Amino acid sequence: MVTTYANIRCTSTCMMLPTIHLERAPPCFPHPLLPSTPQHPSLDHQVDRLATLLRDKKIGVVAHFYMDPQVQGVLTSAAQQWPHIHISDSLVMADSAVRMAEAGCTTVAVLGVDFMSENVRAILDEAGWTDVKVCVGWVGGRGGV
Repeated sequence: MVTTYANIRCTSTCMMLPTIHLERAPPCFPHPLLPSTPQHPSLDHQVDRLATLLRDKKIGVVAHFYMDPQVQGVLTSAAQQWPHIHISDSLVMADSAVRMAEAGCTTVAVLGVDFMSENVRAILDEAGWTDVKVCVGWVGGRGGV
């Protein structure tokens, strides 16, 4: 079993989103899930937890297209419950972050490489959203980011 981890650290205040462990599966979602146990809740439960945490903390997520298919699947599923999740190329990520700030997000998590988070920060500042925090994400798997 290969495991993918998703952790996000914030550049101004430290926070950790729940780590989601995904069974390596073909690039489709949803994939057949392993039975849920107390130690390993179902993927649906983990997605619900993630969406609730993002909503409660008013965190938007912008992620690059090269994320593992499983990570994209989790984010796409969570976006059904929390609309401030966007997967795109690096040119669109900052524009999406501005729309998230306009909608009330107080933090934007960037899942990509450093220049993407730097671009999000610069565009948010230029748009007048200097109070919105930008968190740099790390997602491991297929080469990692």
